Amino acid sequence: MCMGPVDGLKIEVVCCPEPRKVQTVQLTLPHGATVAQAIEHSGFLPIACTDSPSAWGYSIWGHRCELQQPLKNHDRVELCRPLNMDPKEARRQRQARQIAHTPKPNRPPKKPC
Repeated sequence: MCMGPVDGLKIEVVCCPEPRKVQTVQLTLPHGATVAQAIEHSGFLPIACTDSPSAWGYSIWGHRCELQQPLKNHDRVELCRPLNMDPKEARRQRQARQIAHTPKPNRPPKKPC
């Protein structure tokens, strides 16, 4: 099967402005387009600028990249919002809350040996 020339790059841009809220946009961009151009055309730029734009991270398929990185066909550009808390610390706090809310089982007293 022979495929004709592609009119442009098929790009997916993904943004997660809040926890558990993912927004996705499919774009067709000209060859030679960069990550910055994909973000600009996606309409997510105002979302990324609510904080400091330098605080946001950018990746292609989960691999960190720069805004000037050229795109390839079928790339997935991801806007990564800044972390509010260190993930290890958040995990510790969740565990502490779970332990505090878990009732202790009633066990019979141990028998002396």
